[in-house]
Amino acid sequence: IATLDLETFTNTPRNEDNSNAIVYHIGYTYKDNYTSSDSILKNRYKSNIILDINKYLSTTKLITKTYYLKDYITDDITSYESEHNIIIDCLKALCLDCGSRSEESTLLENKHYKVYNKQRWQKTAVYVHNFEDFDSKFLLKHLLEHKLKQESLGKQSYLRCYPYIYNGNILTIRLSYNKKTVYLKDSIKLLTSSLQKLCEAFNLPSEISKDIFPYHFPNINNLNYKGICPSSSDFSSRLSSEDYKKYITRHENKIWDLRKESQKYLELDLKSLWYIIDLFRYTTLKKYHVDITSVNTVAKLSIDIL
Repeated sequence: IATLDLETFTNTPRNEDNSNAIVYHIGYTYKDNYTSSDSILKNRYKSNIILDINKYLSTTKLITKTYYLKDYITDDITSYESEHNIIIDCLKALCLDCGSRSEESTLLENKHYKVYNKQRWQKTAVYVHNFEDFDSKFLLKHLLEHKLKQESLGKQSYLRCYPYIYNGNILTIRLSYNKKTVYLKDSIKLLTSSLQKLCEAFNLPSEISKDIFPYHFPNINNLNYKGICPSSSDFSSRLSSEDYKKYITRHENKIWDLRKESQKYLELDLKSLWYIIDLFRYTTLKKYHVDITSVNTVAKLSIDIL
């Protein structure tokens, strides 16, 4: 499994309409292929002991790769072209890094899961929280433009996109590049809560749980900003004054670096979602012999369990 996420800003301050939004930071997280976390999970299944969450987290080594808009902007390239390039470059790298990985079959090779066909799980499920309502709108636009541009140039090898839509809803998007394939899935269709609430429900430590961020602060002109911490008005309107004070205290006597803070925020989102999906997947495998990567919605998961 892998996770994908992106961060945006709008050209119009406080604009809730995503039509003017620009992706300025995007990345993905996946697991190192040679860690001991799989053996820990399999041993827990055999012995039926309680999973040591701290041991699990410490032995599950994750790799995160991110792309930042400022690195792509030049005098000859517009912000829109730069946005296009970071999205396409990120998705290509995602396919190359994760498309041929076989960690999906690791647990399924265990004798307890012999009912599954190992070959069925060779393509990685990449989870994006609230994918259909938010992230997909940016990705599909640029994937279509990429396809049209490459075909007009007569190129045969490019990043290909195959959406699976049912009753007007995007269930999954298959991405293929250089003979490697991943499937983008919406994790909120399986776990129908905010990422922050899911972190609490799965008892993730605060240091790897979703954090707060001044969403309204970034813009095309300040992506290299270093200075004082943004004001409370740059954060979500739902942020309490107490939480803002805690955030200020954490950055007291420090230079607030937009790029570094955005990187931390993005990595926390990616890693916390990865851990949640992995733990949820393990639970359904252990209790019901059902792998969540084989379904797209909680309704289908319920049917398979029953």
